[in-house]
Amino acid sequence: EGFLIGSTDLIGSQIAIRKNREACAAMRREMFIEAIKKVKRELLNNRPSFGDLATNRSTLDFLAKQRREAQDPLEQDDMATRFKKKVIKLGKKVFKRINNSRKKWKGTKLEGPPRQSFGESAFVAFGVFFTMLTVLKVANAINAADTNYKFDGAWYSSTLCIIFALTPAPVGQPRQIFAAHLWNMLVGLVLRQI
Repeated sequence: EGFLIGSTDLIGSQIAIRKNREACAAMRREMFIEAIKKVKRELLNNRPSFGDLATNRSTLDFLAKQRREAQDPLEQDDMATRFKKKVIKLGKKVFKRINNSRKKWKGTKLEGPPRQSFGESAFVAFGVFFTMLTVLKVANAINAADTNYKFDGAWYSSTLCIIFALTPAPVGQPRQIFAAHLWNMLVGLVLRQI
């Protein structure tokens, strides 16, 4: 029941976000059209000609300076400065992405994803690690005893993560896991016959 309520809340929040996006896109479209109209009005009022631009020496010097700066900005910088600029640019992108994600969660009036305590996280990490280590040791012993029989213990790693990390969830219950493995085994046997 809790799973269904949670999925319904998630679907509702996605629809709420989509409606806000559509409203923002319409607002941006209107602002863009209004800006184009303003530029057209300004150009029609001033009516600058190409001859005015070509004969204005200060405008030509300014445009030439901008072109030179745009063509060779990296030649003036050394390697450390370029690396610093790239790191700063990457940091800004990451910060913007995180901030946008936080704003989306806040805008839908949802809380962030549920967090587990350190004890629960440690239980999952050590439980999966030691159980997987045991399964791999058994697999090595079986493979060493009989070379004709191949047992791959790595297949159980995803199941172990589900068992330890999602113990209270419906998917982590033993009946679900047993039924899923039984179903996979039956499908494999049927397909092997085909």
